Amino acid sequence: MALSGHGGGKLTYQNFEPTLRQFVENFGNLPLKLFSFELKKEMDLSHCREYYFQAISNSSWAHEGYLVVEKINTQDSDLMDLLKRLHTSFGIGVVLLNVQDMQKSQVLLNAKFKENLDHAMLGELSQNSPDFKDFLKTS
Repeated sequence: MALSGHGGGKLTYQNFEPTLRQFVENFGNLPLKLFSFELKKEMDLSHCREYYFQAISNSSWAHEGYLVVEKINTQDSDLMDLLKRLHTSFGIGVVLLNVQDMQKSQVLLNAKFKENLDHAMLGELSQNSPDFKDFLKTS
């Protein structure tokens, strides 16, 4: 099994750190989907792009990425139009979080599923986060 590398070449994952290599080898057989959530207290038009691109940047290791915000003025048509355009281009979902009653939270835009994960980022996360490395070991 090989991963596509940049420039059209092949990059095998045999050189990955052992925990990540084992995870990648098992990943095709696991009923597992990875999610990323970027949490924000409030979002308006002036911060929309910044927050959205933070969610993109922090979700390369996940199948689905979400921007989760407690306060979004869904009546602001400029804000909602921008979110829809960004979603069309990049696929990050948006959730309006109800902190008082989580069941009443709303998915405003569903994330688009990504087949291919950024294995280099998975490796970096496993090196820098003991919790993430432990997660990889359980898979």
